[in-house]
Amino acid sequence: MWLRLSLLLLLTLALVVVRLPASLMDTLLARASGGTLRLVEAHGSVWQGRGVLAISAGQRTLQAVRAVEWSLDGQGSPLGLGLRISEHGHPQGRVWITPDGVDLAHLEVDLPLPLIAAAIPHPAARAGWRGRLLLGSSGFGCDWRASCEGALTVQWRDAGLDILPERELGAHEIRFQSVGRAFDITVHTLEGDLRVNGSGRLEADGRFNFQATVEGDPEVVDRMPNVMGRNARLTGTPGRVVVSLP
Repeated sequence: MWLRLSLLLLLTLALVVVRLPASLMDTLLARASGGTLRLVEAHGSVWQGRGVLAISAGQRTLQAVRAVEWSLDGQGSPLGLGLRISEHGHPQGRVWITPDGVDLAHLEVDLPLPLIAAAIPHPAARAGWRGRLLLGSSGFGCDWRASCEGALTVQWRDAGLDILPERELGAHEIRFQSVGRAFDITVHTLEGDLRVNGSGRLEADGRFNFQATVEGDPEVVDRMPNVMGRNARLTGTPGRVVVSLP
């Protein structure tokens, strides 16, 4: 009796979840981002759907950024849940959630940097960042104790700042290599006249340290202390600055 009732309740719950409208994803995204990120033109269900990712442009207007598709499945483990993300049929990554932790595979996400900056409340995010962020990983995972394996890379392509409208800042890569519950961070330039090389570490308790040298046109580089304050200092060599965080 109780077994039949439990199975009936589980089946009812599953049917409810499958039928939840895709528009609910907009509500979840808006709450998580403080209203900055939205999902418009949502079709399908929470289980499988599509829509257009947008950012708030103020005065109750939204700026469309890109199309996105998603699907959830429980293949591989009865206690696991997989989230597949794609755009126009092109896979961009998969997240697998199990009782052991979270795994990320085949991550290839290309996002406009203004979208990321809009979701960050820090004043530095309002500096008018331009370009694209390419997020990548062949394999990365963390258990529920925050112990991780693998690496994540973030490439800043077509880099630029609104305060330097006529300057192209090249392309740069940040690599996060997991070391237990901490991350080693390295930064280097992929292309361009502005050269950045640095390293640091992010601890599990949130402590963070980073130091880098920035070299390039003195008209650009030597102005960094005016923007970053004590976090950037001149070295005595024109066009060369040392950046330290925090």
